Amino acid sequence: MATPPYVLLLLPRPGFPVSFSAIKAAYGPALLSVLSKLSNRSRISQQISRLDIALSWSPRAGSSPTRASAFDEVQKILAMIYKLICIISEKESITIDCPNGVDCRLFLINAAEAEGHHSPGQASVHPFDGPIVDLSTLALSERRWDHVFAVESEEGESLVQSFLKLYDSRHGITCRPTIERVIGGIAIVTTNRPASNLNSRETSACHYSVVVGGTFDHLHAGHKLLLTATALAVDPSSDSDTPIQRTVTIGITGEELLTNKKYAEVMESWKERQEKVADFLESIMVFSSPEKTSRHTQHVSNPGPNETFVRVKLGQDLTINYTQISDPFGPTITDKDISALVISAETRAGGQAVNDKRREMEWPTLEVFEVDVLDPGELDEGADESQKQTFESKLSSTEIRRQRVEAARARV
Repeated sequence: MATPPYVLLLLPRPGFPVSFSAIKAAYGPALLSVLSKLSNRSRISQQISRLDIALSWSPRAGSSPTRASAFDEVQKILAMIYKLICIISEKESITIDCPNGVDCRLFLINAAEAEGHHSPGQASVHPFDGPIVDLSTLALSERRWDHVFAVESEEGESLVQSFLKLYDSRHGITCRPTIERVIGGIAIVTTNRPASNLNSRETSACHYSVVVGGTFDHLHAGHKLLLTATALAVDPSSDSDTPIQRTVTIGITGEELLTNKKYAEVMESWKERQEKVADFLESIMVFSSPEKTSRHTQHVSNPGPNETFVRVKLGQDLTINYTQISDPFGPTITDKDISALVISAETRAGGQAVNDKRREMEWPTLEVFEVDVLDPGELDEGADESQKQTFESKLSSTEIRRQRVEAARARV
């Protein structure tokens, strides 16, 4: 069987002020072009195409260096782009996150390096700090894209040329992937960045142990946003000889809590869901080659709450725990060292309940990071109810399961 298509799309910085209409104008044409090309390739190969989307991003001048200070702004930008992908795929009948479709994975590259604000040339000594990475770390990684798409604009061309210079220094020009320019949109990038029009929390807190929970059945764009935001909430490791130990805990609902879910007969097993979450999360967090990554995996299955888990240790400083949860609180009330909780806006009450429970236990409360809900509220004018339902089906595990049940019945 042929290797599934694996491509990279380099997106220049968003313009300011940031809004969904601005994101759509800036990136809509490029995303439409690339998604359409990959959709055609997926149909021909009958495999799912992998699309890495690297968005160039500049932190606010004078902002706190902690990830917490950038969280609100960055997650909103990520949410807008994932929402745009869903809208384009609905309008153009492009399959995403399913066989014969396109698997999109979005992360950020620090714009300072591409603009020459510091000397590039070496990958980060801590290539486990995604979803924000240096351009060098991305280009010097061992990811083998067969195609790289760049946006036709002055900044888009500067970005791809900086990337290629670094890529060639590691792999050689003869090993370059195919480079293709796609139409750019309209973006206004100010020289002096204005104050953010997005809410940013004023905090200096660093977080090295972060948790998120969910069912994560049939992984879709909403899940990807939530997991990317969780990676974003974890602060980078230090450059000292003894790096700070960091932990990401992913609570994944156990099967015993899901028996009453609609279309439970096509619910993925806990193992399937854990493996898909791990594949996605590591793809946006780890940018060293598998051969050069120190990796240790531990499988534990003991009686009791949160005692079934997969623990993955990556490099010297990063541990990812995939924990089977059997109650509404999960690891938040069994691991005192967790300091931050990532939730969606739909589960805000759950975050409050967790902190209430930790207060009862006389444990420190968690800083709560809220992620936007992807919704069809800004579909093109004239979108009818069926189009809105189609959009929502791409973000609903229940709807995905329903479609699979109906497809199976149709084949009988």
